Amino acid sequence: MENGEKTQYVVISEAFADLLKGRDDATPKLIGSPAFSFSSAGAKKAPAKRVAAKKVASKQVAKAEHEKAEPTMARVIELSPLEMRREKRKNNLSGRVFPAVYYFPQVIPLPGSEVADSAKPFSPSKLAVVAQKRAKPATVNGRVKVKVVDVRTGKPLAGIEVLGFRSASRKVRYAAMTDAAGQAVLNFEGAKLAEVWAYPPHSHWSSIRKNVAHGTTARFELSTWDAVGNRALDLLRKGVASDTARGQGVRVAVIDTGVAKHKGLKISKRVSIVDGKEKRTDNIDVQPHGTHVAGIIAGAPTEHVGPLGIAPKAQVYSYRIFAGCNSGAVSSDLALAIIRATNDGCHIINLSLSGGGEDDLVKRALKFAENRGVLVIAAAGNQSADAVAFPASEKTVVSVGAMGCTTTYPKDSFHAINAVKPWGATKSHYIARFSNAGFNLICSSVGVAVISTVPGDNYQAMDGTSMACPAVTAIAACLLSMDKHAAVLGMPANKSRSVAMRKLLYTACSSLGFDPAREGKQGLPS
Repeated sequence: MENGEKTQYVVISEAFADLLKGRDDATPKLIGSPAFSFSSAGAKKAPAKRVAAKKVASKQVAKAEHEKAEPTMARVIELSPLEMRREKRKNNLSGRVFPAVYYFPQVIPLPGSEVADSAKPFSPSKLAVVAQKRAKPATVNGRVKVKVVDVRTGKPLAGIEVLGFRSASRKVRYAAMTDAAGQAVLNFEGAKLAEVWAYPPHSHWSSIRKNVAHGTTARFELSTWDAVGNRALDLLRKGVASDTARGQGVRVAVIDTGVAKHKGLKISKRVSIVDGKEKRTDNIDVQPHGTHVAGIIAGAPTEHVGPLGIAPKAQVYSYRIFAGCNSGAVSSDLALAIIRATNDGCHIINLSLSGGGEDDLVKRALKFAENRGVLVIAAAGNQSADAVAFPASEKTVVSVGAMGCTTTYPKDSFHAINAVKPWGATKSHYIARFSNAGFNLICSSVGVAVISTVPGDNYQAMDGTSMACPAVTAIAACLLSMDKHAAVLGMPANKSRSVAMRKLLYTACSSLGFDPAREGKQGLPS
């Protein structure tokens, strides 16, 4: 890189650096905590504000001061390498500057988005959504009507996203939304659409129609969740998941997009760590992802969906590190969340995300967690690559790929496009087309058509290694909560416990009949 080209770095505070070194007394105190401000590059401490606390209980003062101050633990800056070297010397930033790396949820986006290139992290779809164009002289001005209803009641379904594609490559899409009458119109250039998709935001299965000609009407009769008897998570409700403990006494950290309030979820703690600042109360999920992940782990049974979470008695701690719907989470926020979850006494950390190459700051945080007896489980990535993405690629992390089963969703649904040969021993199992593989893949779990909680007290089926990861996390929680494994959970919080928990998880794994590089060295935990 030329000296004039700028790049992004994260600068962490001295308190953050002390936490990485394992100094338990480095955690900022609520009263008198120094605000952490930055110049154009680098960091320096500013004097703490004193709080007048007459006639107010000390705990209330501490809480008020914390919420007011919100000390900044890290900051992203953009400088050239030459400028960064100068700032390091000028502001004594040795050991506190790292390249900024961004992480993204590993869920397959809305229909029409192709799996990201293997060299790039997951990012939201960049496919062109084509507006209603004027017809060109050499083209046909196509028009397709769409009608969407509930298959049982025949009632129209509003708010269903309808997508049309001119070819199977899906490089160009046309989009519309059904109205109160369940109707929508797709205007396009051409004589027909190769595919028309109906994608509900919740409550129903998606559906696909192929080769829809200009001037016709595509009618969709969407079925509800009970249309399929054997759903994805049901494949895991045997063995350890059938034990009555079901995660009781195990604390699981979900470091993600946040977890929204939901009737099917009980969250023990919510923390937001965004832009280097912490907030203790946070009910936000900036996209449905984190809420979905939490439901796979500990979602309560419901009359409309039936059994949900694999470990419903586990305690879930939510750490939101994503600022918005389409934004990535910066490495410093992820690292700090790992440290906070560890210090909060979590036994397992779930990372349904991945980024680019190796990240030294996050690697240090992962080492911090391992040395304190925490089991970290991470998504292998959705890039269809022959290598596992970071942080799942770390040897101390349990990497999880995604498999699917053709009996767990309707054959005409969006999920069916992820089924690819070869088939497993059952002739219905497969490794999902998007799932990363490789020599350092540890295991696989259900990651196609996984039904779980989403904001608004709703439920949705999603695909991705993001979904497979919490399924393994939940199995691990079930194992640790069993009476016969109480000695493992009760071990001192050090590296030996981390190793013991990994080995215990592997005892519950079995092969799906695939090559180890595809299904993982251990296979499917259940």
